Amino acid sequence: MFAGRAGVAAVDMLLVGLALVSLLGLVLFEIFHVRTTDRILGEEDTCARKNLTALRRAMDLAKVLGAADDSTPVTLLDLQTNVIHFKGCFVEVEGHGRGTVLHPVLSENGKVENDGKVKVDFQKGGEMEFGLEDFVPKARLVCPVGGTYSVGALGSLPWCNVPGHGLGH
Repeated sequence: MFAGRAGVAAVDMLLVGLALVSLLGLVLFEIFHVRTTDRILGEEDTCARKNLTALRRAMDLAKVLGAADDSTPVTLLDLQTNVIHFKGCFVEVEGHGRGTVLHPVLSENGKVENDGKVKVDFQKGGEMEFGLEDFVPKARLVCPVGGTYSVGALGSLPWCNVPGHGLGH
């Protein structure tokens, strides 16, 4: 009879040990998952903030340019054409994929140092340099989470159609 109780106790200990190992595994998995999710959201937020900053600069530029002629509305294409020249902007280039604009950069005075070239670091790897005339028709500003940017009134901030995507709201 004693051997039976020892056997049951051993099985109980084994089951408790397996339960603890399983629980530890689940906790470690959740920690890894949360950190990975936070990292991805952080990268997306960084891209969205870069695009928002570039859009704000383009809107300021459009306001300055439009101050002389209020009869011409500013379109998203006009803003995009100005935006994609800013370093740090997240763009998609036809035939090459998505990437971040590395050049042109801003000078110490906050002006774009325009040498007629735009350099993009693509997500799939590698950098590529484009002439401005070739780049503008092939590139478009993109949301890092796959949404679509829209611009309302000239004085308002651009917004994204992805639900819950914080683009400055």
